[in-house]
Amino acid sequence: MADTEFSILDPFSSVDLGIADMADGVKGWAIANRALIQPIKKFFNEMIVGIDTTLNAVPPLVMLLLLTLIAWQAAGRRVAILVAASMTCLGFLAPNAWGGLAMTTLAIVVSAVILSFIIGLPWASSRARMTGSRPPFAPPSSTRCRPSRPSSTWCRW
Repeated sequence: MADTEFSILDPFSSVDLGIADMADGVKGWAIANRALIQPIKKFFNEMIVGIDTTLNAVPPLVMLLLLTLIAWQAAGRRVAILVAASMTCLGFLAPNAWGGLAMTTLAIVVSAVILSFIIGLPWASSRARMTGSRPPFAPPSSTRCRPSRPSSTWCRW
């Protein structure tokens, strides 16, 4: 805890969770292991820059229509209208933010999703093999559950 007294008007200044010390420890580890981190950083940087370059190569109106279409297919008409309105406002109110911030943020999100699939799918498949359950994204016909024997030990889900 911090040495300051609790104030109802500023409750956050009197509480210290020690997160800064933990972050300094992570920072110290990263500095000490710089040779290990640099290739990983280079890989992610190149992936994000490549996706960002691709997204910025598309004209803004085409990207706006594409994002609206994706939102419509993923979440419905209301979300598509909200996405279209938000991105249009972003484009008109801050034209520099479209390519500089919005597409870079989208590139970071897309690269994070790609990394999640690269790591998560093989891990989930191996876990499914170990537990005997159906692997992710497998069609139901490829499962080992026998419809003729629903109480079989093969059916674990």
